[in-house]
Formats: sequence, C-alpha cells, structure tokens
Amino acid sequence: MRPLFALLVCLIANPVLAAEVIGFKEISLPAPRPLHVAMWYPAAGGTARLIADTRVFNGFTAVPGAGLADGPHPLVVLSHGYGGNWTNQDWLAAALAGQGYIVAAPNHPGTTTGDMATPGVSMLGERPRDVSRVIDAVLATASVPAGRIAVIGHSLGGWTSLEIAGARFDRATLQAACTAAPSRTCGEVGAHAGMSEPMLEDAHGDPRVRAAVALDPGVTRGFASASLARVQVPLLVIAAGSPVIDLPGSTALPVPDLREAPDLVAQLPAATTRLLTLPGATHYSFLPVCKPSAAALLGGEAVICQDAPSADRAALQRQVLDAVTPFLAAALQ
Repeated sequence: MRPLFALLVCLIANPVLAAEVIGFKEISLPAPRPLHVAMWYPAAGGTARLIADTRVFNGFTAVPGAGLADGPHPLVVLSHGYGGNWTNQDWLAAALAGQGYIVAAPNHPGTTTGDMATPGVSMLGERPRDVSRVIDAVLATASVPAGRIAVIGHSLGGWTSLEIAGARFDRATLQAACTAAPSRTCGEVGAHAGMSEPMLEDAHGDPRVRAAVALDPGVTRGFASASLARVQVPLLVIAAGSPVIDLPGSTALPVPDLREAPDLVAQLPAATTRLLTLPGATHYSFLPVCKPSAAALLGGEAVICQDAPSADRAALQRQVLDAVTPFLAAALQ
C-alpha cells in the first residue's frame, strides 16, 4: 500500500480522484439479449442511503436515481464472475464513482445469479459483446471523453475484460492445457462453457477500451498465446495469493488455481502488463465484505466469505483500490 503522503500528493495532483457524491440507478437494455445494468456515477446532489446491504454482505451508500453531475466523466464497465451479479464488486464501483468515474455493471445472461440454465451458460462469447453494448448505452446518454474507457472483471469477468482487450479464446489451447495439467475449472468449462459455441473463438476486442483490469481471472489457459502477445491495451492483473479451502457441504463454483494469473501474465507484453499478487486474498476476497453472522447463515457456502487466516477483506480491498486508482489514472489520461 502506498504511503499516506504519496497518496495525498496523488489526490491533489489528479482531479479525477476528488471526492464526489455518488448516484446509483439500474437500467435495462432491450432484446434480443436483454441486459440488467447497475450504474454508479458522480451525482448532482441528493440524499444518500444504504443500498444492496444484505444479511451476508455489506452494502454501499449512494443517492438512488440522482442526476449525473456535469461531466465529462471517464467510464469503467464491471464484469462479474461465473454465477455472480452486479453487486459482486459494488465496493469497487462505489469507490471509483467517488473518484469521478461512471461505472456500469451488467448482469450477464446465462452466467448470472438465478440465470444459469443451459444453453445460456454456453454463451460465453456474448459476455464481451454485453460490455460493448453497455459502452454504447452510456455513450448515448453521458459525456465520456474518447480514450477514457476501461473494463474491470473478476474471475470469468476477468476473462471477459481480457477478451475486450484483444485476447482470443482457442478451444484446442484449453483442451491441451487441461490434458497436461487438469485444474478445478477444466471440468466446469468442458461441461458448461460451450465448446461448440460458434462465436466463442471470435475476436471481441473493442478499440474504445483503453485499459483493462482482471481480478483473479479464470479460464485464461484457453487464450491463444499469439493473441496474448499482441494485446496492446495496458493491463493490470491482480491475483489471489491464497487457495480456497473447500468447506463440508460446499457447492461453490470452481476457482482458478494459483498459477493461472502468473502464467497468463508471462504471455502478455511486459511493457504494458502489471501483476499484483495479494498474499492474504482468496478468489472470493474480491466479493463484498461479509457480515459477522454470514458464515452461520451460509453453511457450506461460507467459502465465499473465506480469506486467508488473519487477513482482513476490507484491508485487502483497499490494496486493490490503491493499485487500480493510479493504474486507471495513468492509462486513461
């Protein structure tokens, strides 16, 4: 974590970091692939209240339905993980909106909470297209400077952010990797990730996106090495440094192994890629802070509240924000 003095200097020098009143709203994008999208943004004013606070996760404070403060504002699109939803990184979204960003997070149909039935889960190639549609929608209603758009994703959302940055999925590469070194994600991908999906291997890069952040990304062993070497977008990969320990009765989704992020970064251009590993973080440390009673409520699913022993999730997330903030400021200047 940066020293306090250095952080204060950065706050003074970079106006995008100035504190803002946060607004929040949810919108819908139409068929043929309807999208539910949550948005955080600098608000023109209003009375804030607690939002998305549950018996398991802490929520965030924002002004519901507030008007957008006069712009322009940079844009960040958030992509959730497999089986997740827009609340998964609401802590990060709220913090970035407080720095002046518009943040938009779609629920990806087929891989989102409550919508995991086939054939939807096989349509992974639609995920980066969802991100591009969200960018289209925000640009139609808000002032976003050219070159100031980024994508951040967790887990399968990290895969999505890399696709948007120019990486390309290759079935043969994944199958060879899984044969050579089976991992927790291989079986899940083979069963549900649509090896026959026509658009899965298509190019999904969006030239409007100028920076990407991948939070403990998964399924990255399926990227063609040649495509990774050609990625020109600045990338920040933040990896979990501690394994997830299965709990009795757990049916939690497979998570990346600890080698996946470093192996990915080794194939990306060194000049534009940074890897940060958080020793106290597990794959689920990127979800909101759990309440003290959450583990008892969740039973076997309490794995989603699992961090490394003695680690503090709020402190880990401050480290994430301390890395993401200067990275986006430099990449989107």
